[in-house]
Amino acid sequence: MNFKYAFILLLIMSPSYQNIAQDLTQSRTPNIVFLLVDDLGWSDVGYQSGRFHTPHIDQLASEGAVFSNAYATSPVCSPSRASIITGKYPTRLGINSHIPSLHKSWQNGRPPGGQEYSTESGLPTRNWLPKDQPSLARALKSHDYYTGFIGKWHLGHEPFYPQQHGFDWQMGITNFGQPPSYYAPYERERYDEILRIEELATDARPEEYLWHPETGIEQFLDLSIDPEEINDLSRVSEEKKRIEL
Repeated sequence: MNFKYAFILLLIMSPSYQNIAQDLTQSRTPNIVFLLVDDLGWSDVGYQSGRFHTPHIDQLASEGAVFSNAYATSPVCSPSRASIITGKYPTRLGINSHIPSLHKSWQNGRPPGGQEYSTESGLPTRNWLPKDQPSLARALKSHDYYTGFIGKWHLGHEPFYPQQHGFDWQMGITNFGQPPSYYAPYERERYDEILRIEELATDARPEEYLWHPETGIEQFLDLSIDPEEINDLSRVSEEKKRIEL
């Protein structure tokens, strides 16, 4: 059975998602995998330099299309992500800088007093992506995709998570723009306190799998995704027939 997948990880860019809807109406619906990596250098993938071993990314490049000249709407994570999700310039959304979720005044990644705007990053910026904005997930769902999101969100705390923006499924989402550490138990010292994001542990494999069973070495964060979560997604795919993640 040939399922249709579109998998947005951690986040196909178009000036307008109306164009996506039109394209999908006129042609066969494709599988979509969107990988968004913060601070990825030009030479940080194998097909560009050979410096790093990235065989799966290299295969995507060899079997697909590589676009080597493009512009981002912002060099900062939250504004650029807001643009990708909505198809709008970040200034139209009021998201001008990264959402300062790790600032000392924030409560576990939630803005103090539920305030809509912050200036801790140096620029007035909205603390979440408004739920009434258009989204890539909704555009694709209108064409029978099942939508999902894995990893870094950084567009607001719980009331503004991906599922509030049209995604059917989410995994590994936290209130923060980055984990305290990429190794189990995902914690570090901050402001004379230990910062540990519990969601990373609960969304990861059971505790005994946070360390390699043979070496005892802490596992890197992306290796600790619970395989049962992915199996659940596969079961959904058999019912929905098309998936967009």
